[in-house]
Amino acid sequence: MNRAYVGQSVARNEDRRLLTGQALFVDDVQLEGMLHVAFLRSDHAHALIQSVDVSVALARPGVVAVYTA
Repeated sequence: MNRAYVGQSVARNEDRRLLTGQALFVDDVQLEGMLHVAFLRSDHAHALIQSVDVSVALARPGVVAVYTA
């Protein structure tokens, strides 16, 4: 096992981009036709959910689909 790097400083090549606001993050990527997703979970662990009314969500402008499981 090579331990030559233990206790040594690590070169940080990304710092300048992060500190100057030039770094690109996954949330910065915008593609044509891109959709966004949102997850909603129950507030009650192990609850038996008998039905979910998604009609209000589907009526919102821009909503493409609502999936339940």
